[in-house]
Amino acid sequence: MIGALPFGITFALLWSTYSLQSDFALFATYSVIYVANALSSTVLAVPCMALLPEMALSYQERTSANTTSLSACIRGDPFA
Repeated sequence: MIGALPFGITFALLWSTYSLQSDFALFATYSVIYVANALSSTVLAVPCMALLPEMALSYQERTSANTTSLSACIRGDPFA
């Protein structure tokens, strides 16, 4: 979970306000923060997505595991 800390930091930085003089500097700042956030999100998501094919070898097992995972996420979202 090496990307969790950078993801949390960049997510918080996305919602911060900056008092920069030029619009270009503000745009550049938010662009760099957004790219860093997207990169750390990818670092978190790719291992999780690559784990399922390693655990379930057949198509039917992968579909069943993915359905179970997705339904658990949908049921858990209102409580998060």
